[in-house]
Amino acid sequence: MKKIGVVVAMDVESAPLQEVFGNPVKQFTYGAFSVKEYAYNGKEIYFATCTEGEIMASACTQFLLSTYGVELIFNYGLAGSLDGHALGKTLLVKGVAHYEFDLSPLSGDPVGKYARFDSVVIPTDAAMRAEVKRVCPDMEEVICASGNKFVADEVLKTWLNKEFDASVCEMEAAGVLITSINAGVPQVIIKVVSDSGDDATEFIDYVEGKNTEYIKTVAKIIDNL
Repeated sequence: MKKIGVVVAMDVESAPLQEVFGNPVKQFTYGAFSVKEYAYNGKEIYFATCTEGEIMASACTQFLLSTYGVELIFNYGLAGSLDGHALGKTLLVKGVAHYEFDLSPLSGDPVGKYARFDSVVIPTDAAMRAEVKRVCPDMEEVICASGNKFVADEVLKTWLNKEFDASVCEMEAAGVLITSINAGVPQVIIKVVSDSGDDATEFIDYVEGKNTEYIKTVAKIIDNL
């Protein structure tokens, strides 16, 4: 891929990787989005910080697609564990469940079920997952539960794990995935475990501890796509 759009929610997630890329060719803001263009190992990388939530992630993804014609959307960021994965574990998302999408009173479909998709778990691009596994063969593939909520509740955490077989939860992947699928553009979604999903304390401690070891893996993957 020669033109890659990177979508990240928060500055604390984006800054370490931007340091790997070096100095941007261009940078500007578009509303709430901070966008930096990099020339990196023969690739054009358009790096956008979108702020938190599905709506902003979706809008930012479409902005990169429409404005720059990127050929791949790469989303990475922090996520809460739903099944005991250790802090700092880097995971490849094989499917996303948008757990706040609910037409069940109208359609009778399960929570998370879109008519256009066969399952409540929407698969990420299989060919791109295979490319990531070529670069990082030991990376575990998981399902991500995604919604507009920071999960800090044991009951919700248990439901997400049982209902969708989800291993992690966060707030952007559904917007990124559905938007890129709609545009016919492949995507890669990588998540690193920052907390156990029980409360916000672990997440804050993880972020403040500047735990960025996973950035080396993310940079390696982008370099080889």
